[in-house]
Amino acid sequence: AAGAPAGSAPARPAADAPPAPQKSPAELARDALAQANGDFIFDGSMEHDFDRGYPGFAQFMRGLSEAGVLERGARPRLRMPVTAKTPEVAPNPALAAERIAKQLDLGVSTIVFVDVQSAAELKQGLAAMRFRANGGTRPDAVGSAPAFWGMSEGDYRKKADLWPLNPQGELTAWAIIESKEGLARVREIAATKGIA
Repeated sequence: AAGAPAGSAPARPAADAPPAPQKSPAELARDALAQANGDFIFDGSMEHDFDRGYPGFAQFMRGLSEAGVLERGARPRLRMPVTAKTPEVAPNPALAAERIAKQLDLGVSTIVFVDVQSAAELKQGLAAMRFRANGGTRPDAVGSAPAFWGMSEGDYRKKADLWPLNPQGELTAWAIIESKEGLARVREIAATKGIA
């Protein structure tokens, strides 16, 4: 506070002071892109409650498009690709696949699988990232991802596959092990083909 002695604690806001206004998804997107040293944008808002986090995330992704996440030129490219956590694949792989498709259809480049407990679970998640034409379970819809990536739907379909399974693919997957069960199987999980 102005006039406070050096080393003293700053004044606390009054208990009845209104909360600071929350930033809109578009403002948050502009803030994220302003980080000059950033390599990618990381979002964990859907990890624990997908249904609650997804609408705000979808707005954030639209905000990134409007704020210029795509560098235009002879070959448009993402200034900062988006990495997003997704809820556990187990115990409902079909629901997990639906959620992963929704994230990818917005333009996400990397899916982070949390609380991975087995290679089998991870393989189900990786399959959900790949179109059926590439041996996966992802539906053929692409949503707004091609526009977010700055390319045609056909070009997006070629690029939206899992690296390193497809050396030309530009989707990546990460796995986080958070349990004793997962730790007991860490070697088999780490050996799963398709983890970046």
